[in-house]
Amino acid sequence: ATMPAKDLVVSGSYTINSYKLTLYLNDEVYFEDTFEYGAEITVPEVEVPDNMKFEGWEEEIPAVMPAHDVTIYGKMVEDGSSAVDFLFNADDTVTIYNLNGVMLYKNVKVNEIKERLTPGVYIINGKKVIIR
Repeated sequence: ATMPAKDLVVSGSYTINSYKLTLYLNDEVYFEDTFEYGAEITVPEVEVPDNMKFEGWEEEIPAVMPAHDVTIYGKMVEDGSSAVDFLFNADDTVTIYNLNGVMLYKNVKVNEIKERLTPGVYIINGKKVIIR
C-alpha cells in the first residue's frame, strides 16, 4: 500500500484481447474463428456449386481484427436468380431505398421490380441487399 524505503521491482504480463469473427452464408455458419486484436484476417474462399451464384457479403470483411466481435452475412442463390429472389417471394410487396435514404419504389411487387434494379446496394423492406 505504501512505497518501501528501498528499490522495488514490479513485473507483470499482458495478453492481447481476442475477438470472434463469424460469417453466415444463407443464415448458416460458414466460417468462425477467433483472432487477436489487430491480427490479419484471412478467410477461406467461398466454394460455389455449379448451379449456384455467390451474391457476396453484406459488408466488407475487415483486413485486421477490430476490438469487437464481428458478424457478417452473405448470400448464395441459384444461378439466374438474385438475392431479391432469395429474400422475398415474387408476390411480396416491397419498398426500396438507395443508401442515401432516397425512396426509389414504394409498395411494388417483387416480380415487377427485379428487372429495373441495376447493380448496386439497396435497402429493401429494411434489409441491405446487394444486386450484382
